[in-house]
Amino acid sequence: MNLNRADSTMSSDTVSEPAFSFVSEFVRPEMTDRTAGRHRTFLKYGSLALFLCGSLGDQVLIKRATYAANSPAALTMLTALLGTLVYPILVLGCVLAKAVRLDQLKVPWWKPAFIAFCWTLHHLLLNIGAGGHAIPGVIVAVLVKSVVPISMLFNMPVWTLGLHYHISHWAGLVVLMSGVLLTLSSVMKGPELTWTHLGKMALVVLSTVPMAASFVFIEVNLKRVHPDLFAIGLWMWVCIIMAGMTIVLMPLNTLLTNSSFGSMFSDLGDGMACYVLGHTPPDRVNPPPDSSSSPWDCSSASESWWAAMGFMLAFNLAMPVSTRYGGAALMWFVRALTVPLSGILFSMTFIMGKNAKPLSATQIFGLLVVMLGVALFNAQEPTPRLAMDIRHPEIAIRGSLRESQSEVSLAAARV
Repeated sequence: MNLNRADSTMSSDTVSEPAFSFVSEFVRPEMTDRTAGRHRTFLKYGSLALFLCGSLGDQVLIKRATYAANSPAALTMLTALLGTLVYPILVLGCVLAKAVRLDQLKVPWWKPAFIAFCWTLHHLLLNIGAGGHAIPGVIVAVLVKSVVPISMLFNMPVWTLGLHYHISHWAGLVVLMSGVLLTLSSVMKGPELTWTHLGKMALVVLSTVPMAASFVFIEVNLKRVHPDLFAIGLWMWVCIIMAGMTIVLMPLNTLLTNSSFGSMFSDLGDGMACYVLGHTPPDRVNPPPDSSSSPWDCSSASESWWAAMGFMLAFNLAMPVSTRYGGAALMWFVRALTVPLSGILFSMTFIMGKNAKPLSATQIFGLLVVMLGVALFNAQEPTPRLAMDIRHPEIAIRGSLRESQSEVSLAAARV
């Protein structure tokens, strides 16, 4: 599942302890201290570099693919289908290697269903708002940072994660949102700004609400209710349900994209064929003059999409390794670098072609301020205030022990 585009693909914050069973094999006990130290250094900086490249590549290339052919529902469905193919293989490998027990895959059906609904809604809203030519990639990159204040609101109640944020977090939030507003000011005054542009930007911001809500729900369950649940197994169930949930939410996609309800499923098939096979439907080569759709170039869209999948794979592989050997704080500092770097990549003609958007001085300064805010926000861990439920004290105790042992930062509290 690609969670990367909105600050999260399987987030390091949701990786449970069994997920690190892959990583622990990289440094074996029989190695000498010197050899093991070199291995750890290589794994630390190599995985962080791969994490950065994967994050940037996926974000930029997906945007480039939607410039060539924009089909939000197809992107959402393909995300679910890829997860449905990949995660069962990972889970099967873990089970066969006896790294995971079958009982660690059991979870009430409605929990992955709720997460799948949130993520499907998140992907649809984000793909509709961010896709195509209307909103520049650099604006999308800063708009998704609205997940920070939304996550803070979800994380603070004692019945969720009960997090206490320190002065550094509030200062980081102020700096971050100042950078976001500064970057947005460069386009808010342009004559080309229309209600359509504002609506799409609103959808990008709105897409962070179900994402933040799902992360809180995931953390509460992994840390308190189901401490032994295998996180990758949870994502397997989520992706399987997401495919069906995409079909359920197709009318919403059709309504928001102003498409025809009669052709919504054929449009979904055309979009998937476009990205996967590079096949351009005849009616998309030269759309009717009265249509608001742009011509599709599925050959270019498919190349960008497949390249983005390669970077997404690199991101997912680097995530647990960089968390294990680099630490969550360093990993999320590297993640902060993606803000200005993505802006630079979006402005390069040899990467984005004719859709490259030169950065203004205001945007460059705004991106640097956003990066500073992200780094400041993640400089210190929020303090968990675990709610001790008298009715279920054993759950609270298990959650407390799990939080004290975890090397992973709290999910939605992270940028």
